[in-house]
Formats: sequence, C-alpha cells, structure tokens
Amino acid sequence: MTRHALVGLTAATGILLSAGPAWSLWSTVGSGTATGTATALTQPAAPSASAQSATSVAVNGPLPATQLPGTTYDIVRNGSAVVCSPTASPYACSDTGLTASTTYSYAVVAKLGAWRSTSPAGTGTTLCGGPDTFVVGAPTQVTAGAAFTVTLTAKTCNSSTDTMFTGAKTLALSGLATSPSGQAPTYPTTATFTSGVATVSVTAFDAEAPTLTATSGVVTGTDPLTVVAGAPNSLSFNGATNGAPVVLTCTAPSATRTCTQSTAGSTGNKRTWSATVGLTDLWGNVTTATTATTVTFSGGTTVDGQLTIAAGSTETTLYSYSLPRTGTSTLRAFTSMLSLTVTGAG
Repeated sequence: MTRHALVGLTAATGILLSAGPAWSLWSTVGSGTATGTATALTQPAAPSASAQSATSVAVNGPLPATQLPGTTYDIVRNGSAVVCSPTASPYACSDTGLTASTTYSYAVVAKLGAWRSTSPAGTGTTLCGGPDTFVVGAPTQVTAGAAFTVTLTAKTCNSSTDTMFTGAKTLALSGLATSPSGQAPTYPTTATFTSGVATVSVTAFDAEAPTLTATSGVVTGTDPLTVVAGAPNSLSFNGATNGAPVVLTCTAPSATRTCTQSTAGSTGNKRTWSATVGLTDLWGNVTTATTATTVTFSGGTTVDGQLTIAAGSTETTLYSYSLPRTGTSTLRAFTSMLSLTVTGAG
C-alpha cells in the first residue's frame, strides 16, 4: 500500500483518497497535510451478447460487486452508441434497430467524474433477414398411382430448423401433371407442423420428371423427383392411320378397353389401316413389358396375325390391316390378359 503526503492544499482544492472509505478533503483557507491511498475504478466484466432477431441483440451481464461510490455505467455499441445505462446487477438490455446478419461489439463503461474503466468487448450477431424456406423431402422415384410421403422442414434463413413453425398450416402443393387418362394428382391442403417438421401424403399419376413445390404463406420450397409408370394394365393403338391420321376416341385405360374411330370413311377402297399396339398402365402412361408379350390381331371375326412386345419394350412393330371395299371394320388386339377393340375402323 502506497501512502502519499499531500501538502500545500489551497482554497477549493479537493482529492479522492481511500484507506477504506474514500475521503474528500476541502479547505477554504490555509494549508495542511493529509495521507491516503489512491484507488482506481474496478473494471467491469465483458458483457454477453446474443441475437434476438434480425434487428436486435440482447446484452446482459453482472456489474462489479465492489466499486467506488457514485460510479455509473453505460453499455455501448461499437465504442460509442449508448445502448442502456444499467443501475442494478445483473443487467439486461435489448439493442434494437440493427441490420440483419451483422456482428456488433459491446462493452460496459464505468464512469466516475472524468474517470473511465471499460470492459473487454463482447460480440453478438443479428439473425439473417428474410422468411423461412421449406426443405422438401420427397422420394427420388415413385410409381404412378401409388401414394408417397413428403417431409416438409421449415428452415430459417441461416439454415437451422425453425422450431417455432408449429401447428396446423394451410398448404399448397404443385408441379405434378394430370395423367394421359385425365387423373389429376392428389394433394393435401393443410399440414400439421411439430417443431418445424410435417409429413404429408401425395399421389402422382403422370409418368414424368417433375419438380414438386410446397408453399405455406411466404414459406416455399421445391424437390425434384421421377414418377415411373405402373404395371401394364391396358392396350393402346398408337399412330393409327388409314392413309391419313385417324382419330380414336377411347374409354379409360382398362383390361378390356374400347375405342371408336370418329373419322371413318364411307368406303375402305382397299386401303390399309395400320398402327402399333402398346402397353399402358391404369392411368394411360406408356409402360414396359416385363416379359415378352404376344399380341393377337383380328379383323372382323378372323385372326389376322400376331406380333410380340419384347421384354423391356413398350409396343409392337407396325400392324397393318387391309380394309374392305365398303363399310367399316371392327379390329381387335388382345393378349392373355388385355384386350382392345376399335369399332368403325375405315
């Protein structure tokens, strides 16, 4: 402990001394001698700073347990801007009006008269700005007509799961096409989230490679997938022509499908009616034979020949039928399980 002798104090002269409590010695006349120990301000501890939002940071911590009487405190940002002036320990302040995704430095400044003692710095970074996004988790490949599960995860703009995104939410899903048979995809219109995560069931019917999009308010996300055709369920005449393209109006795909030629001529004139015969699934998507499939053709009541859909192929080679001189014909193609009949062929 250092002791100092002070002499020659004159009128209106004062000094802060400490030998325990601080003394303030004043003299209006004359001179004198005093002794004491000079004491500095206690340096505050560095504050803790943590993000509250994209525009605010929470600053908190303790003030010194012992300090010179009359000391006040400021919490300052980046060395100058006063955030708050705490009077009790521990303190908690909220610094607002900040910029998203920005790091700020905070310090505690102890003040007594002209004296200053500044804490080490503590830093805090505001959250990123912008709305959540969905991470959409669909299977890589699904089969037309088979329901599949999609997982939706709400992510903040810094890629962490938004656990506050919870409860029942309206949902719009899109991106899947209507099948050739006219069957539209089935989507849910709501989803219930728990801590930012929900699962929903979706069914696609068109064989394609779409991108599934999920949207709830301003939150959106996408995921690509592939929809493959289902098992062979029906036959189709493809590229039918009688010297010029003809129009066939067919029932929905089924094991016993029928079509009507709507542009038949009044006479055949010995023209040739031709088409390939292909396999489709229940939704009209072109599908592949898993094994070699024999297709038998008949014109009228007589068998007119056979062709094969090879394993791994989707259709036969070209089938041709010589039309009669007058009237129209009924053509039939069939396998051991499927049949397709065209009436009014001409």
